[in-house]
Amino acid sequence: MQGLLAVWNDCDAHRLADFERWYMGEHLSDRVRLDGFEQGVRYEAVDEAQIPRFFTAYDMSSPEVIQSPIYQQSLREPSEATRDIMAHFRNMWRSVSKLEAMSGHSSGAWILVLRLGLLAGFGGRAQDDPPIADAQSWSALLDLERPQRAIRWRVYANSLKALANSPEARFRPQADCAPEAIVIIEHLRRADLLHSLEHWLGRPAVKSLLKSHQGQAAAFLEMTRMDHRSFKS
Repeated sequence: MQGLLAVWNDCDAHRLADFERWYMGEHLSDRVRLDGFEQGVRYEAVDEAQIPRFFTAYDMSSPEVIQSPIYQQSLREPSEATRDIMAHFRNMWRSVSKLEAMSGHSSGAWILVLRLGLLAGFGGRAQDDPPIADAQSWSALLDLERPQRAIRWRVYANSLKALANSPEARFRPQADCAPEAIVIIEHLRRADLLHSLEHWLGRPAVKSLLKSHQGQAAAFLEMTRMDHRSFKS
């Protein structure tokens, strides 16, 4: 869990059925079975109008896993189905991050995700632009102002700046964006998530930091979870 590959995306409505077949029949298992990947968890937005609609979190032993030869080969040589469906991706954000801080041991299906800042070199930002967001500030804030009804929170800091060079990106119609930091707050029940949305996000210190870091808050519900150990004989 020291590394995280996080992906947000939408898909053209007329290809959603194909998207689901590809993700569940090919893509999720192709990623999770690779050494260094621990699990992949797919989520869907609680609000159907939310953009992006889908969020996937791949826990890894370290961020450097994506630099392994076998993972890089999978990016250079994607399947025909991958090339086809990625042509219909929209609103793609992608992050390779390192765990900065965590509190709690149990996972929760109802999550609040904060996507913070925009990495230099993405979305029109110059490579030498100063940071907008930092993970350390969120770790400190959560230590002081933990969401009361959350069962676990995690803070991740961007780890790799070479995301723009992902070979798969050439198949997507829009340029990827990348956040500078991510906060994932997990809840056991929907009511607990709603409490965090209404009360924790409304706290002055949280609102102020979210605004200054140009953050986006979104609520998701777990769809499925795949464990790397399921591929071991």
